[in-house]
Amino acid sequence: PGNDHVDKLANLGRALDNVTYPIELNDQQNLVKKQMIKKWQERWDIDKHNNTYGILKPIISNWHWCRHENRALDVIMTKMRLEKIGLNKYLHKINLSPTNLCNQCNNGDIETVEHYLLSCQKYNAQRARLSSFMRQLGIAQITVPSLLGASNTDPENKKRITIELGSFIRATNRMDKL
Repeated sequence: PGNDHVDKLANLGRALDNVTYPIELNDQQNLVKKQMIKKWQERWDIDKHNNTYGILKPIISNWHWCRHENRALDVIMTKMRLEKIGLNKYLHKINLSPTNLCNQCNNGDIETVEHYLLSCQKYNAQRARLSSFMRQLGIAQITVPSLLGASNTDPENKKRITIELGSFIRATNRMDKL
């Protein structure tokens, strides 16, 4: 009998259009945050196919694993994901380089993040070490998404990949301040 009364009150409450009791500030903030993330995701779902970052990160969420104690590495990784890094494709776009072509290997390839990480011949020796590390993790083929965090690899291995990618970047001497 007591449960019936509680059930009736719960059903009455569910039928109300407006909340008739005060909501704690913390609860209000959480509701607003959830709504904002939902709206952001809806917008992201429309735009994500137009940029590389959308392919790397299809769902709005915090990548706690990608934060690194080395702030310079953290910044470089973010810039790579956004394709706004000191490689000639981007530098040419913002008028800081006369060409968008790679002047490291001079093969006539546009110097993109993908070119730098996967195919620039100048960095074959450094890439061999990176490839060996990735194979040890069970990743047979290196891709930009696997290096920048979009793979299905567990977060601990993603963090290890970030550290190893930092070693690759340091060894190439292509990026400043790392």
